[in-house]
Parts: sequence; C-alpha cells; structure tokens
Amino acid sequence: MSALALVFLAASGLCAQASVQFTDASIQGSFGFAFNGTFVDGSATAAVGSLQADGRGHAAGDRTLVVGPGAFSRLCGGSATTACHLAQTFECTYAVNSDGTGTARCNVSSPFGTTQETLAFVIDRLGQEFQLIGTDPQAVVRGVAVKQTLP
Repeated sequence: MSALALVFLAASGLCAQASVQFTDASIQGSFGFAFNGTFVDGSATAAVGSLQADGRGHAAGDRTLVVGPGAFSRLCGGSATTACHLAQTFECTYAVNSDGTGTARCNVSSPFGTTQETLAFVIDRLGQEFQLIGTDPQAVVRGVAVKQTLP
C-alpha cells in the first residue's frame, strides 16, 4: 500500500470520527473519578469517588474529599497544620454539547452542610471517560472520570 493510500485511509477515519455528535446520553452508567487541586489560600484538595449518570442529564454519587492543611480545612474540622477528610454525597445536572464539551452543576452534601459546585468537562475515549475542571472561583481543580466495567 502506498504512503498516499495510507494518508487517505487515515484521513477518512478522522472525518468519520469528526462527525460524532455527543448528547447527554453520552454520559451514562457508572464512573469512578479522582480530582486534585488547590484552594485560593493555597490549601491542597483531592477526592476520589463514584457516580451514576442516567444519560438524561442527571448524576449522583459519593466521594471522599481531603482538604488542607490551611484556612479551608478549618471549615471541615482541620486546622492550619492538619488536613480534614469528608465523606460527601452529591446530585448533579449536566448538559453535553454536540462537540463533547459540557457543564455540570452539583449540590454537594456533607455533615457541615450543602454547597454548590460547577464543572466543565470534555468527553473522550468514545464516552469511556471524561476530563473535568472546577469552574468555581474558590479553587482550581482538575480530574478524570472513567467508566467502570466489571471484569
């Protein structure tokens, strides 16, 4: 096969992939996720958890969040020198654009009350994972969610 034929084959595959139209149904099923980042005061934060998405713009799950040490860790029982660990649950609404980008708005509950978080994301690996960033002004976080499958 000539090099030119290989280029045409590769290009035709790219064109076919470019025509994929994402919808809310592109995020459906169980996902495991992790994220990390920093609050505006310099406190580190990280979380791991799982979520269930219904493919119709709603998701819910739980996570373990670690914050601190620093000023923000004081809000959850930590201090300037110790981190805090929180078990949290959340419910989100999300919207997926045709190009695979999207946004989510979440209500997050813990023993210290309920907060709201907003996220931006992009679907990749044909819906098997999505990259995410927090869009709230108090923190800079990024992470990934991967579809969970049983062996």
